[in-house]
Amino acid sequence: MGREAKMDMDNDGRAAAGVNRPNGRRRARLQASHLTLTISILVFCASRSYPQHDAERLFNQAQAARAQGHLAVAEQKYLEVTRVAPKLASAYQNLGIVYFMERQYGNAASVLEQAIKLDARLPGAHAMLGLAYYELYQPEKAIPSLETAVRLSPEDRNALLYLGKSQIQARNYRAAAATLEKLAASKSANPDVFYNLSLAYMKLMLENVGRLGHAAPGSYQFFLLLAQDAEARGDEQSATRNYQQALRSNPNAAGAHYGLGTVYARVGRYDGADEEFEKELAINPNDPLALWRLGELALLSDPKQAGRYLERAVSIDPDFPQAVLATAAP
Repeated sequence: MGREAKMDMDNDGRAAAGVNRPNGRRRARLQASHLTLTISILVFCASRSYPQHDAERLFNQAQAARAQGHLAVAEQKYLEVTRVAPKLASAYQNLGIVYFMERQYGNAASVLEQAIKLDARLPGAHAMLGLAYYELYQPEKAIPSLETAVRLSPEDRNALLYLGKSQIQARNYRAAAATLEKLAASKSANPDVFYNLSLAYMKLMLENVGRLGHAAPGSYQFFLLLAQDAEARGDEQSATRNYQQALRSNPNAAGAHYGLGTVYARVGRYDGADEEFEKELAINPNDPLALWRLGELALLSDPKQAGRYLERAVSIDPDFPQAVLATAAP
């Protein structure tokens, strides 16, 4: 079997999963595995009285067809390999990859399961099986397959990514966040990692908001969360209503007066904003945010009072950039 064809045989699972081919020491290990795979074909064909050149020839033809994008031809050739050498795990693995590329995810899963039955030590087969089940929206099957792939090949970052995505599918957002944090810690993390990590945390947040609403639907904490969500979305009307409802539930709720004052300032209700920031300071006299807001509001009408607010904010938090900049303003 030609060198390129043998290299493709072992790297197919990784390439389809989006992982670069390895170099250096790992390349030496892969070359050893290529030799082992070739020997296994020879031994298998000899033990079954199959002509070795038939399996080798068909496999090379399948590899060439796939490399040229002729997936239907590759599929047919791999099927012929499985008929000539029905116990050859790599033939089923490569056939599964072709089915996956053709978006025949059910067929891909079926033949990849067969590959793993014949050789459970194929990390690429486990990874591709996980991807197939992910595409079939069967996370309960995708997760164990991807976990096995990561255990057998810890450097397979794509298997780890799809493990996190499958955990999101399964609504196990805490596990997904833990999985994706491992990828996010790498300097080579891509936007898809951060998107799915953010999605996992957002789902966790919404899940906990729902739990809070179910446990204490009239609590000030519940209305605070609703107000902060509305404020983040730019919905000042909903934010105002929910901040006010939080304060009706608990007039001394820390942060509620500050939030309401911020919304008032944004819509131009400066007198109301000033009053709310003062109420926040009555609850927490050392709140640098409220002091900064009051200082900014007073800059035009009472510069001396503004200076006092801002100096207090900086004395409480010397690293508070907005207050530092405001005190330096002429």
